Amino acid sequence: MNTTHQNQSSGNVKSVRQFFWWAAGIVIPVMEKCPTEQIKYTAIGVMMFFISLLASVSFAFFLSYTFDSATLPALFGGLIWGGLIFCLDRVVLTSFRKGETGILSIALRFALVISTSFVIGEPLLLHLFRKEINLELVNKGRAVVTNARREVTARYQDETDALLNADNELQTRLDTLKNDRDAKENAVIGEVEGTAGSGKKGDGIAAKRKDAAFKEADAKYTAAKAESAEILQQNKNRLAEIRTEIENQTKLTNAAETGADGILARHEALFSIIKNNAGAATVYIPLFAILLLLETLPLTSKVIGKKGVYDNALEAVEAGQITEIQERREFERESLVRSREVQKAIAERLSVTVINGEIENLHDENEIRVARILQAEALRMTENEVFNRQAAAFETADFAGEIIVEVVGHEDFAVSLHIPKNAQKMLSLKNLSGDINKIAAAIGEKLQLSKAFSSANREISVSLPLLAQLENDCKMLLEFRPIGES
Repeated sequence: MNTTHQNQSSGNVKSVRQFFWWAAGIVIPVMEKCPTEQIKYTAIGVMMFFISLLASVSFAFFLSYTFDSATLPALFGGLIWGGLIFCLDRVVLTSFRKGETGILSIALRFALVISTSFVIGEPLLLHLFRKEINLELVNKGRAVVTNARREVTARYQDETDALLNADNELQTRLDTLKNDRDAKENAVIGEVEGTAGSGKKGDGIAAKRKDAAFKEADAKYTAAKAESAEILQQNKNRLAEIRTEIENQTKLTNAAETGADGILARHEALFSIIKNNAGAATVYIPLFAILLLLETLPLTSKVIGKKGVYDNALEAVEAGQITEIQERREFERESLVRSREVQKAIAERLSVTVINGEIENLHDENEIRVARILQAEALRMTENEVFNRQAAAFETADFAGEIIVEVVGHEDFAVSLHIPKNAQKMLSLKNLSGDINKIAAAIGEKLQLSKAFSSANREISVSLPLLAQLENDCKMLLEFRPIGES
């Protein structure tokens, strides 16, 4: 029981170790033969795995900041991004081989890895400093809102001052008229009571004169007050509109600044903190350096490290594979050459067999079939050659336009067939089937064409041009057989 459990645990450990080898871009069968290199490449595989894990977490934070994504969609997007970063790093790592000296190639790989470290590290650091960044964004927002209020207020300052000055001037004028009226009212009262003016009590001439002056002053004050009240109300309404406009503009600025909390705003806030706070810089810089080192360490270890047992073993395996491929190609080429030689020898032997008419002496069915094909092909080529030679002779001969037809077994029978000039070159025996049927009917028996011969006793092909198969005398001999007889 314990042995089974130990074997299972050992198998699980081996599977995990092989996964990390694969993550490091290692050929597992080769690595199993290099025990001294296994720890190093297992560590590189672990780093590759955790880099992709950090990339997943980082991109999840990025999605949550940028798109206000919910937790599950952000995690799903983070997993996809982590897998992409893993594949990218693995391609960069596996495409580099020890001993590679191309500066441009190495520089491009490092540029790609460093860029990837920026993409991975920045969202993580933004999340790490999120409280300080939020405070910085709030302070920045307040400053922006204050500046916006100041700018809007300054925009309406001249109009506000003019309205306030007009109100002050109207109020001063009203106060002057009121004071004048009050003074004249007091004079009337003093005159009537005998405490001022003439010193005589009663409503005398002096009192009436002062009362008239009071009424005039009171009328002026009342008219000015009524006139000023409308103007003062208008100015008051306009001042209220200006204050409302200032508040609205300030609220719009505040809302816009509150919404500006995306990845770029946070990045700017973080660098503002680092710039103005040395303590934040001493935390940010080492953390970013660690993330950069973690991302570049697998490639750096391959670039600056010396060739190990695994590298030499891998080169030996690849060299063996190249040699095996070359040997296989050479074997295939030699096999092809030998098969062609054997094919040529068989063809020559079968050709001799066909020439000597010894096909029946062959025992293999395939050889007999091929020999008959060779025989048919040779006959076809010979027939074409004869036809071409006859056609050439026909073209140079002076054809009279008629063919003399005789019938085997009917020596006293002969007819002439007139051939139109435009049909002479391509006319075949098949095209003359109607004329041949008439000839068979003229003999008086139920016959059908069996064979046709030239005057040189050469059999005429039914489908080939007829005139090219005849001799210079343009004679054709027909042989008939009863209908139905094979």
